[in-house]
This record gives sequence, C-alpha cells and structure tokens, in this order.
Amino acid sequence: MTDQPFLPNIPLQGSGESEDESDAPGVLPVVERDNEGRFEVGPVTTRFPTGLYVTDQFKDGKNDPPWQVACHEVKFSATARTALDEGWELGWIQTVRPCRFWVVYRSPQSEDASVKLITSVEEAKRDGDYGEIWYEGPCSLTPGEWAETEMGDDPNLGFWHPAYQGEEHPRLQGWIPRTCGGTKEFWTWLVAYKADGNELVFLHHIHWEVRFGGRLTSAPGIEPEEGTGAFLIEEGPGKGGQTPCYDKQEIEPSDDETQTLEDL
Repeated sequence: MTDQPFLPNIPLQGSGESEDESDAPGVLPVVERDNEGRFEVGPVTTRFPTGLYVTDQFKDGKNDPPWQVACHEVKFSATARTALDEGWELGWIQTVRPCRFWVVYRSPQSEDASVKLITSVEEAKRDGDYGEIWYEGPCSLTPGEWAETEMGDDPNLGFWHPAYQGEEHPRLQGWIPRTCGGTKEFWTWLVAYKADGNELVFLHHIHWEVRFGGRLTSAPGIEPEEGTGAFLIEEGPGKGGQTPCYDKQEIEPSDDETQTLEDL
C-alpha cells in the first residue's frame, strides 16, 4: 500500500511528541517526527506462518534451557523513497509487549503431579541489538531512489529435555516437560531514521503475536494445538496506537523476565 503522496524536499516538522526519556541514561536518544508525505512507502508485505516446531538453541549459560519451541519465521518487507537530503536510513524497529508463556513439567514419580513454570515479561522492552535502534541492520536511502528493507523473526520459548536440569527451581529437578502455552506480543515499525539529529519518522506499523500451545514429545518435538503460530492483529500507516521502547537493553536476557511456579 502507499501511505502518502511523494512530496519535494520540505524540512520535517516536529510531531509535538518529543521523547523526554531519550535524555535519560540507558535510553537511545530519539526525536519522533510525522511523515507528512516526505517519504513515499511502496507495498508492505507480511508473512505469518501457523504452527510450531522444536529446535535446539544456543546456550548463554548453564541455566539456559537447551531446547526451544519456536514459530516458523515471520517475514516483513517494504520499499520506500524520499526527496530529503542524504543521511536517512530505512529499516525496522521492534518492541515486545508484556506477555506470559509457560511450560508444564510432570513429576517422574506421579502422572498426577504437574507444575506450570510461567515466564512473564512485566514491562515492554525494545527488541534488538544492544545500543542500536534497529531490530536488524537498515539500508541507506538515496534521494529520489527506491530502497527495500526486510526483516525476519521466529520468537520462541525455552524448555528442558528430557528433564528439567536448571538451578533456579530445585523442586523441578528431574521433572519431565509435558505441554506449553501462552503468547508473545510484538509491535514492529517501518521507520526512516537520521542519526544526525536522532530524527525518526514512522512509516508503517505492524501489531502481531505468537501463540504457543501443544504437547511436548520425547523426540523432542511438539504436537501443536490448532490456532498456534504467528498471527497479525493489526497493521497500517504511521505509528499506530503504541510507542516504541528506546531503551538500550534488548529483551532476551533473563534479567528482563520473571518466573513463577504454579501447582496444577
């Protein structure tokens, strides 16, 4: 879709929503701007595959689960151009919204004894590399020329197999993974960004989520429930109904998540 007509090189005007937090320690400096037709956006394409699969994952530490349930790769692509001066880049930024997801572990001594290990993201966090505004590397915008940018993501939840071996929850030692569930929610924005001045222009927004659910098998594998995988909630031109997080910390470290146990 085309968001707005292509206009000549007119200076950008402020949106009136300057980010006061951008001057705080640990927050990326960003000045939000309205598009007002300075950037022409071509078709924005999205792919949201259904279903889930199991794969091994890189372990950052001894307490990281060695396996993960993941959705098949979500992909976004878009083109844009501008008549503004050089120095602008085109790419994607992403924020993870508060969410909950879990794995149910069963006692090796009793089929009737199960505990749900719940992981919660309590506050929205920026998703991407530390110290960078982008979720993935951007491309340069040459005045008057079309540029194309793509991104992919396959959100996941970790679990222990064939039995829980982490140190954080001693009572689960030796318990067997049984099922998983919950959601992860994301807002993704196509933006133009100029580092000289920290100006950011919202071109398109995508609100989406991943739904987990299914029986974990001994392979290891998963028999996914119907209605699992990645799903679009809403998309359209501009910023949409949420504001990105500009903190420098990405969402992946476990310090950004809390875990609780619930007896079933």
